[in-house]
Amino acid sequence: VAEPLRAMVLGAPLDDARHLAQRYDRMRQEAEAQAIEVSKRQAKVRETPGNPDLALKLDAAEVKLHDLKSNMAILGKEAAAAMAAVESQQQRLTLQRLIAMVEAERTYHQRVLQILDQLEGEVSNCSTLSF
Repeated sequence: VAEPLRAMVLGAPLDDARHLAQRYDRMRQEAEAQAIEVSKRQAKVRETPGNPDLALKLDAAEVKLHDLKSNMAILGKEAAAAMAAVESQQQRLTLQRLIAMVEAERTYHQRVLQILDQLEGEVSNCSTLSF
């Protein structure tokens, strides 16, 4: 039972979901850094109003931040969906493995009971023959 469960934990769907989560994390960090950059550029524009280069750089930084946030939202949804799918799959497989394990135990005990019944019959036959 442990080996298939270990394979699930190290399986491809989970690995893919982890990679999506890691990409989301990197993109979130990049968005945070870009938000700081936008704040700095906004401060520069306020300090020196009328400078077209600073205004263009601010606009570009704001567009980049917007794109990052948009992509981050999409990637976040994909990562969450992938993790939910993996969790669901793992729960389903774990339940199947546990049911199989319980069924194997039940079969084992039924077989032991059959052997004991057979042994009891043989012992009974032997005891009636000796009298």
